[in-house]
Amino acid sequence: MNQLDKEELAKIIVDLICSNDDVRGAVAAAALRCPNIVRENLYEIELAKCEAVNEFFECEFEQGGFANEHQRKTLAGRLQELYSDQRSERITLWKDISGLRRALPESAQQYLAAFRKLAILSGERGDSA
Repeated sequence: MNQLDKEELAKIIVDLICSNDDVRGAVAAAALRCPNIVRENLYEIELAKCEAVNEFFECEFEQGGFANEHQRKTLAGRLQELYSDQRSERITLWKDISGLRRALPESAQQYLAAFRKLAILSGERGDSA
């Protein structure tokens, strides 16, 4: 391999490393931002559950007695919907985080491979001549 080929390859490798840094930065930002968004969503769902129960008790109070079967079923359905939303938020977070965890090792492997190639080309390591 002549000097021009080595320089071109080194430039390609450096570009790969820079693009991986950009990807890693974006992944890290998403990893930090994602749990905060989910935490806010889960908090809003908790507030909605409290609101549903409060409306149920207000209804009982206004009636002057216990809620009827239809009102209890309505509350149970609404709460079930909200619990389902919570589960889906947690599952989505888990999928996002696990996807990020799978993507990072690939980037790290590419970075290490590029670093090794640069080291070999520059003759720093592995030069037994």
